Amino acid sequence: MKIENSYYDIACNDFMYFCDAISPKYFNQVAAQAQQIAEKMIKSVADLTCINIEKLMTSHNLRALYDAIHEVDSGFNLDRRALSLLKDYYYDARYPGDNFVTVTKDEFIDLLNILNSVIREVERWRADHNLECQINDPELFLGKAYVTLGIDKSNPEKQKR
Repeated sequence: MKIENSYYDIACNDFMYFCDAISPKYFNQVAAQAQQIAEKMIKSVADLTCINIEKLMTSHNLRALYDAIHEVDSGFNLDRRALSLLKDYYYDARYPGDNFVTVTKDEFIDLLNILNSVIREVERWRADHNLECQINDPELFLGKAYVTLGIDKSNPEKQKR
């Protein structure tokens, strides 16, 4: 896959790396990576739909980015509460301090589901606007990760948590 100089192409490349990097024991780095992928995916839409948001494009505020897009295109829909949860991992999983967290497997699985919904919505939006879609179905790429984490997508009740 050739990486172009756009939020979308870089996010797709990051996602491919992310799928291979998931470990059954260590979740902080991939949690931070999930936030970064979601941020770049959302910024890829903001970059094409919004004007006068230069300062916002340098922030990590996923909800504000989403709100700016949704104001222009109400057909772009994500869960604001989930974006807020995902946003916290940008710093909290990477740097020492009062808010530092050690991401658990259960928390990471929740983040994985949020990331999946962000990618699906961005891919749907891109398809609706006749733009190239590189991922289409993120679950196809996450197959190895699901096995690593003991997730049986055919039977959600059988997940090893």
